[in-house]
Amino acid sequence: MLSCVSPHLFELLKRLFGTVHDTTMESLRNLQSYPVLRMKCSVSHDSDVTHERVALDGDFLSYAPDEDDRVGVYIAGHPLTPDTCYYETEIIDTGMDGSISIGLCSKRCPLDVHIGCVAESIGLMTDDGSLYREGSKGTQLCTRCECGDRIGCGIRFDQLTEGRGDAICMMVPVYFVRNGKELGTMLVSLPMGGLYPAVGMHSIGEEVRLFLGLNWVPEEDSLMSVDTNEEEWYRLSDIRLNGQDYPKHRHPGWNKGSIGYHADDGKIFIGSGVGAPFGPRCHKGDRMGCGILFPRDYVCQYDSDGGSIELSPSSQTEVDLLELSPDSSDSEDEDWWNNECAVEFSSKVKVFFTRNGKTVGMRQVHIPKGGFFPTIGMLSVQEKVRVDLRPLTG
Repeated sequence: MLSCVSPHLFELLKRLFGTVHDTTMESLRNLQSYPVLRMKCSVSHDSDVTHERVALDGDFLSYAPDEDDRVGVYIAGHPLTPDTCYYETEIIDTGMDGSISIGLCSKRCPLDVHIGCVAESIGLMTDDGSLYREGSKGTQLCTRCECGDRIGCGIRFDQLTEGRGDAICMMVPVYFVRNGKELGTMLVSLPMGGLYPAVGMHSIGEEVRLFLGLNWVPEEDSLMSVDTNEEEWYRLSDIRLNGQDYPKHRHPGWNKGSIGYHADDGKIFIGSGVGAPFGPRCHKGDRMGCGILFPRDYVCQYDSDGGSIELSPSSQTEVDLLELSPDSSDSEDEDWWNNECAVEFSSKVKVFFTRNGKTVGMRQVHIPKGGFFPTIGMLSVQEKVRVDLRPLTG
């Protein structure tokens, strides 16, 4: 923590990142070992970005091979700092081979070698899930990454230490995350100028989406902001703002027994982390609705006193989007599914979604054991919604 930062390390921070502002030091005070994601920003490709054989299209990067079929590399314009110590990459397309490397490197790294295979770099290879540091032999962290996976990489600046030797150097833990679950951490030296988000590609068709400018903040600062006059939202048994039965840090639709229409990309997710095109993106002021069409012969098998809302043959919940962000399954998840849902379904129903009073579409799904609950997921600060649990009754 800040009180443990030696004069040598403080001076090195100044040499690495320039002036150390009060906000940066406050970030060091607030960093924790595994808090939750705070914010996300759209990618701004400025003149400091370096890349070869990688095509840029807003947030999206794709492999653009040359006649020699060399590796393509993208290096962001700004390094990770205590203020923005984390970023994520979503795999849009694995291409022919899935030969994508995601990690950190210095500005001096060559642009024709995968991240982690040269000095002053560390990277995760998505084709086999191996982690490489400065050309060392790979260490297995996970299985092969697929389309829809989100790979995160960050630095824990609150755990920086001084390296051994005559020259002053800084050692920092670099950690990797896959779909919200931490994979592992490796201690690396922090080169002069810092470590930059970087992506390497080497097969036709590969495409990723970058989410830069991310950070981690303490758990208590990440609660959802729910603006509603419906007191019953808080009276629902077994329902809390951060979720109790459903896994934390998972959007509705990402896990079995759930379905969700996502505002940021207009996709629908049905028990999977990979969504399908469904409807338009939603923006501030839009009113998103979700409801269930029950068959005429439907018989409720669950007591509403046990936590479910008493549903009519056509029940609906609506959400007003008040504020949006600037750009707007692991073992734990499987344990939740096995213990709580017990892979036990009742009859099929049709779940429909609306936007500003117009039906976007519907999907026929099984009701999981315990029934469906109105659920909202948020990922970044400034997001705020108003909830109406009885839109059909006023």
